[in-house]
Amino acid sequence: MPKLILQIDNRVLKTCVVGQRASIGRLPDNAVVVDNPAVSGHHAAVFRDGDHFVIEDLASTNGTFVNGKRVSRQQLQGGDAVRVGKGTHSIVFDEQGGDGEAAEAAPPEIAAAPGETVYVDADKHKALLAWIRSAQAPA
Repeated sequence: MPKLILQIDNRVLKTCVVGQRASIGRLPDNAVVVDNPAVSGHHAAVFRDGDHFVIEDLASTNGTFVNGKRVSRQQLQGGDAVRVGKGTHSIVFDEQGGDGEAAEAAPPEIAAAPGETVYVDADKHKALLAWIRSAQAPA
């Protein structure tokens, strides 16, 4: 399964399995959280589009860049370097990926798009709480 690798100064900070969709942004409800004021709360999203994965800018303030080129929506290739905002963080798209650790997986999706009304059924609520507990558990 493909994954996103968040790096700063060539040091890996986090690895996230993409699944069907992975959001990128400054707020803690994103799969990839980039702690930088130049990054929008919900900055971009990577998602499956047929047989490929695509990154889409979510109307961010400072833009999304793939291999140094500003994009609004672009198909990703293995090894592509994504930069969000004006920060020094980079996100590498690993097309081959791996199975990933459970704690590194994205939180369960409960909404189709940021900002929409969320209705959470009991099973999704339990899954989200379990994911939060596992992410907070000491290593």
